[in-house]
Amino acid sequence: MGISVLDRRQSLSTATLLVVASMIGTGVFTLSGILLEDLGSIASVLLVWLLGGLLAFCGALSYAELAAMFPRNGGEYALLREIYHPAIGFMAACTSFIAGFTAPVAIATLAFGHYAHRLNASLSELQYAFVLLAIITLFQLSKDVVAARFQNLLTFIKIALILAFVLVGFTQGHIGPSPLASFDSATLFSPQFSSAIITVSYAYTGWNAAIYIAGELKNPKRNIALSLALGTGGVTLVYLLLNYVFLTSAPIADLKGVIEIGHVSASALFGKEAGYWMSVVIALGLISTANAYMVTGPRVYEAVGRNYSKLAWLIRKDKHSNPMRASLLQSCAAILMILSASFEQLLVYVGTLLSVFSAITVAGVYVLRKRLPDQPRPYRCLGYPATPAFFIALMAWVVFRSISANPVSFLASILTILACFSFYLYVRKSAMPDPLATSSEDS
Repeated sequence: MGISVLDRRQSLSTATLLVVASMIGTGVFTLSGILLEDLGSIASVLLVWLLGGLLAFCGALSYAELAAMFPRNGGEYALLREIYHPAIGFMAACTSFIAGFTAPVAIATLAFGHYAHRLNASLSELQYAFVLLAIITLFQLSKDVVAARFQNLLTFIKIALILAFVLVGFTQGHIGPSPLASFDSATLFSPQFSSAIITVSYAYTGWNAAIYIAGELKNPKRNIALSLALGTGGVTLVYLLLNYVFLTSAPIADLKGVIEIGHVSASALFGKEAGYWMSVVIALGLISTANAYMVTGPRVYEAVGRNYSKLAWLIRKDKHSNPMRASLLQSCAAILMILSASFEQLLVYVGTLLSVFSAITVAGVYVLRKRLPDQPRPYRCLGYPATPAFFIALMAWVVFRSISANPVSFLASILTILACFSFYLYVRKSAMPDPLATSSEDS
């Protein structure tokens, strides 16, 4: 095995669909009933989803400028070490390993097990989860074209089914009155509204997925920005349409506090049997989501392995040039999380860390504009300087509200940062220059 230049073999469509697959998980099918109970009006819930999409879109535009300047695999890890210091990037990678990739894989596979068991009880929920994890791991170790087509097909099916549900809901369903009639502007300044944005922001997680394969993307100077913008903008539109159908399909009293709002909405619009098919849609969507995180995560660990000899074993590739050991590491960690009863609690505090690192990364747009004003920028952030400022301000607010609501999570986050920094001190003496730092920037 040697260290070779990454092949630019991933297309714009693959990168865009990776963003879509990473974003659309269980959140859009489960959150709106709870939000409706907290906010009281359909219009307020839709506004929260719109603001969540706007937040993600501003982040995507900011990331696009940075990733187009440094089109390498590794996501925040590669960008933060370039913008600030290797220690910052390393801590971001450690945090991403726990909550950014492994935990979402565990959650998606467990949720798949829940829906698959409901559809066919021949296996237990846990068994279904492990079967799915094994399948998506094997696909990560298959030929690149096979893995890409598998991911693209799953995502196409997911989007097609969701859009079909929306279309039929609008044309044949008994859609209720306009939600604007119930809007109360006072809700915008309530604690419930700010908490709702925090909740919805996690449903948009994955808007930055394309940057993790930037080193393998064809024509990255163009396609990074396009894939992030198209994927995030498209998902925001789908979320708004889908939630409109959900929230107007039945009386508000029947939807408030309901977790499985997708099932309830489909049953109300098309009969009880439609609830079964909604479960099929969600199950297929979860396969796509879990597989997307299995694609992106190992690229980060592989990038870390290229920079530190003590972690160089993560670079090991299989005969198809896939990051074999990094993929197996994430699968094994996901198994431990699936078997653990406490990984959901882990997400509560690490989710705050992910928000912090996203805000720090977006702030890098300002840092590099000042430090490297003459550096070629194939893409410049649309709406600068307002776009990154909006993202940073709203993300800071989200973090503050999270800490205020759960101070214990703040202490846990600090301990996590210290643990990651201690690990960095252990490996930093084995630091090596990145062999792909120059070649990966070629288009």
